[in-house]
Amino acid sequence: MKVCMIAYTFYEMDNRVRRYAEALAQRGDKVDVVALRQDGQARTEVLKGVRVFRIQHRTVTEKSKLSYFAKLCVFFLRSLVFVTRAQLREAYDLVHVHSIPDFLVFAAIVPKVARSKVILDIHDLVPELYATKFGADADSLGVKMLIGIERASARFADHVIVANHIWQERLEQ
Repeated sequence: MKVCMIAYTFYEMDNRVRRYAEALAQRGDKVDVVALRQDGQARTEVLKGVRVFRIQHRTVTEKSKLSYFAKLCVFFLRSLVFVTRAQLREAYDLVHVHSIPDFLVFAAIVPKVARSKVILDIHDLVPELYATKFGADADSLGVKMLIGIERASARFADHVIVANHIWQERLEQ
């Protein structure tokens, strides 16, 4: 099986993403991971059988919601281009997208149209995280927009993974 994982994270520092990828590679699957790059890291590297493509450099320096959102959007666009090109060369059987952000799942539009399966792995519930981090009301426009994005993202995916039953209940509501 050929698998792509997309995660707005530093691969080596994210145990959850790494464990999924390494388990698949150990099983004999071909695994590509699309992730962030830190200073001094190679753009492409094979780690324990996993091909890691670091498509965007990131330093954690965001001072506003807008600068953080802009970096997420750039990563989304780069992921979309990367996955589309890779899909056209040799099709993925599965694309496993780790949120945050939820909308990153739409980077798998070309594989989805080509009948690849798409998993959305929700690590954190974005509307609740946003409300807590920025002191937003549950009825605020920002939270309502994030709920809509979360719903659309979950509907787009063939399967959704959540961290626990409490988040599953919130997501189902």
